[in-house]
Amino acid sequence: MLKHLSIAVLGLALLFSEASARNIRVPGDYKTISDALGNADAGDTVFVRRGVYNENVTLVMEVVLKGEDPLTTIIDGGRRGPAVMAVTGSEISHFTIRNGIEGILCENAMLYIHNNIILDNHATGIAAFISLPQIANNVVYGNRWSGILAWGAKSLDSKIEHNVVLRNGYSGLALKGPSNIVAVNNIFMENHYYGVFADPASGQTRMEFNNIYKNYYPFNRFIKINRTNVSLDPIFRNPSIFSPDFFLQPKSPLVGRGHGRRDIGLIRDISVVRPKRVEDPDVPMPVVIQEPEAEPEFTMEPELELEPEPEPDIPPPPPPPPPRRVFVVEGINFLSGKADITDDSYANLMTVVETMKAYPEVEFKIIGHTDDQGRREANQKLSEARAKAVMDFLISRGISASRLDYEGRGPDQPIASNKTAAGRAKNRRIEFQRTDN
Repeated sequence: MLKHLSIAVLGLALLFSEASARNIRVPGDYKTISDALGNADAGDTVFVRRGVYNENVTLVMEVVLKGEDPLTTIIDGGRRGPAVMAVTGSEISHFTIRNGIEGILCENAMLYIHNNIILDNHATGIAAFISLPQIANNVVYGNRWSGILAWGAKSLDSKIEHNVVLRNGYSGLALKGPSNIVAVNNIFMENHYYGVFADPASGQTRMEFNNIYKNYYPFNRFIKINRTNVSLDPIFRNPSIFSPDFFLQPKSPLVGRGHGRRDIGLIRDISVVRPKRVEDPDVPMPVVIQEPEAEPEFTMEPELELEPEPEPDIPPPPPPPPPRRVFVVEGINFLSGKADITDDSYANLMTVVETMKAYPEVEFKIIGHTDDQGRREANQKLSEARAKAVMDFLISRGISASRLDYEGRGPDQPIASNKTAAGRAKNRRIEFQRTDN
């Protein structure tokens, strides 16, 4: 009798938990992601609409945080710390996560990180200490140090799988301390030093069915790379950072070449163990989440006879060329009639940041220009506001304000005819003029 009563009470508790789970919307129910998470309970899902959220976010146990679209739902950490602080039992997906010290910091946190774009963070894209999160189907791009760092991290039921990790400042995957992880079906490509770097203590890590391609060095001597790993051009659909699509083209040599005959790199369906959640019918899911099937053990083939490159004293990459006295950066765009910089301008502005950091003595005046459509006074104010917006962007990325000034010149200095759309587009420009000796 007591046993049946206990089962009944447990069933009622589960029903109550499912019934009380909420869908919380940002903006809508709350203005900020942090406010929404601070008021969420276990089982809730926080849906975030498109936009730029200048916050440092701490996840909540058993709460799902999901963006509307990974290209246009952006968490910007403002270089104030990690853009996202992970918590065990949480989940984050469908965001661009940028401009933190770390993109996602996981300190002994087991969670699920999937379908994000993690780029331009000051240190590491994803940093995992002690425990390894499930890291799947992310693009980890252009972070200053390594794309993914595992420091003393252990795989339990988690893996690093189906990620595209490219163009990071040091390595795609860095293994420090006694790490013991599984990395399978990933692409490590065009990282500035190593595709995969491991120190001597991380010898138990399993690297299988990955594509390690066009890195400065593929890997160092402390990591075991067997014949399941390849080095092939992945042939992405569109590798441009402006409208990226890092899924494989049908003709890619990585299609069906991974473990379980899956693609190496991003895939459309992921089989993972994940927190229980409430689905939102209004938000499309480009990736289908399925319950996992029992996977066979990895088939270990003999290790490659190819010796890895020795660990040299690698010189830093060459600095960008010194800036000219006057130049225009193409691709800096604004909302029509406003001074709001559009997200597709981000990569081009970062080239200016890198140049200014490479040449700390250089000083600039930023000059805004417009076409001649509309009132001259309005265009003059708009050109000033746009020049200041660019200056504020550079300052937010670590450039000293003492090196910068701005000015607006409205429509007074056209470089093309204002009678055509193409000419007007050329006249709407941001010009950089050196003011140092």
